[in-house]
Amino acid sequence: MPPPAPVYSPVSDGQLQRIVNAVARESFAANKLRVLQESLRDNYFVVGQVQQLLGSFSFAADRLNAVRALWPRVLDRQNGYQLNSAFTFSKDKEELQRIIGG
Repeated sequence: MPPPAPVYSPVSDGQLQRIVNAVARESFAANKLRVLQESLRDNYFVVGQVQQLLGSFSFAADRLNAVRALWPRVLDRQNGYQLNSAFTFSKDKEELQRIIGG
């Protein structure tokens, strides 16, 4: 019999807040993204947590880059449609759909 599949859990509220704070302390989007990518090593997220993290980025292009980095670590992908609210323009929403759709 094969071993059971590993079970993953999203980051705790406390850990999420530490990540949000670390990202927010950075002034430039590239540095924010670097900190975010460093946090991915051992952490998994749900869509609501991704939404919170996207609030740290001012521009849609930077939010899209954050989604690209986070999406492989998202556990509830069926809720990806909720990320549309983080974007205003249709072209950004279309790019989001390309990222989360496969």
